Amino acid sequence: LKIEQIGESDKDLDWYNQNVLLVKMTIGVFYIFIGFFILFEGLEILKDRRREGYRKLRLLSMPRWMVNLSELLSLVVAGLLITLPLVLVTGVNRGAFAYVLLISIYYVMGMAALVYLILHLITKDDLYLLTGTSFILGTGIVSGSFFAVDYSLAVTRLLAKIFPVFYSVNAYFDKGYIREYSIYTLLYTAGLFGLCLIIDKRTQGVRHESV
Repeated sequence: LKIEQIGESDKDLDWYNQNVLLVKMTIGVFYIFIGFFILFEGLEILKDRRREGYRKLRLLSMPRWMVNLSELLSLVVAGLLITLPLVLVTGVNRGAFAYVLLISIYYVMGMAALVYLILHLITKDDLYLLTGTSFILGTGIVSGSFFAVDYSLAVTRLLAKIFPVFYSVNAYFDKGYIREYSIYTLLYTAGLFGLCLIIDKRTQGVRHESV
């Protein structure tokens, strides 16, 4: 295995570091796959919004935030189900099942919130898939799912910290990331969900009831 070093760092990539980077990129690609699964699950929410049953649900006394929360939780649950193979394999292999599960939960929460925001901004299926795919691949590229972000430019490493996949991959190797990741996940998910509620309130449900 030969990994070329490009960037500002002068560190040598020994055998151990090369293998760590390879595992990081492998895990990163798997997390990107999970992101796509959540994206396609979001497509089902778009389809549900066009059905008569959904319009009746919107007319019930259930608070608008509760309907939004139930949709977001459906994305989280779907993401966790597809994450279980990674958790079982890596958790058992490393003897840290609970820790790997916690990392995966954080990632799924952050990615589900991002996908749910896209659901509030775009209602056309094709455009939703195109935009979601671009976001997921973009976050993966910047966060190091396809290259060694550890040895990239400083600005690239700074951008990588905006997205959940960066913390998931690095927390897998360094438990020092977990506290920062916990705070980040709560703020990131709550912030995006709050933005979704604002958008939903401003539209007053017209998007859901007019289709």
